[in-house]
Amino acid sequence: MGLLDKFKRKAESILSESRLEEELMYKHILEEMEANIVREGLYAKALANSDGDESKAKALYMKYRVQSIKDTLDGQSYLEFWENQQKQLNQKKEKLIKQKQSRETAIKNARKFRNR
Repeated sequence: MGLLDKFKRKAESILSESRLEEELMYKHILEEMEANIVREGLYAKALANSDGDESKAKALYMKYRVQSIKDTLDGQSYLEFWENQQKQLNQKKEKLIKQKQSRETAIKNARKFRNR
């Protein structure tokens, strides 16, 4: 096996991995859309470029969203990016839960104090 063959196999492997990551991006974007999480600016652009056709706009939005994700990867693989996004979401959820618990505790303490 020559050097050119090794290079071809490596390139094919990288391209295959890239296609799989892009497939995963589309899956996650579809999940976002089903949960009504849409980036309004991108969707407006998609509507403008689809002459108001809703189904075309959805397809364009997905393409634009994939590109916006690729633009933010900053050298990471999509999997690394997605895992970081999930960690940040979980941290925000935990923070919100703690804030809610603190408010509930404060309300309970205020009620106890008032009832004395």
